[in-house]
Amino acid sequence: MSRVLPNAVVGRAFKTLGITNERLMADLPPMIELGLQKLYGFQHNDGSWGWWYDDSGDDYQTAYVLFGLVATRDAGYAVDDGVIQRGAEWLQGRLEHMDRRAEAYALYVLAMAGETDALPQAQALADADLAGDEALDPFSRAALAIALHEAGDGERA
Repeated sequence: MSRVLPNAVVGRAFKTLGITNERLMADLPPMIELGLQKLYGFQHNDGSWGWWYDDSGDDYQTAYVLFGLVATRDAGYAVDDGVIQRGAEWLQGRLEHMDRRAEAYALYVLAMAGETDALPQAQALADADLAGDEALDPFSRAALAIALHEAGDGERA
């Protein structure tokens, strides 16, 4: 993800700002594609990613890679939808087993991926945080607020 995401962000910024750099715009797609192929190869059979090729899936690492894939797709680059879907399904299945900070980030990533099936989990976590049962840090609270907003619950956000 360390090469794919920054390159996709640069490509999107150049397009959005109307900046022309023919060499860079020609170099970015193959660099992004190479990075994507590596990430696809590191996805575990269950849809998760870990820190290594042959380790167990990790909640936060899977959410981070999925975030990067979605951001790359949203920047206009071709990303395998099946890879995103398998990662999203794994995250959804793990939500109730995650620590609350990872859960808030995963809910944010799922919402950004267009997966709104996790709205009830986001609402429950927000209610627990507002009641003081869960003390989320500012980053997690912000991620949860965006997840709620993206999933259609602007009031709770």
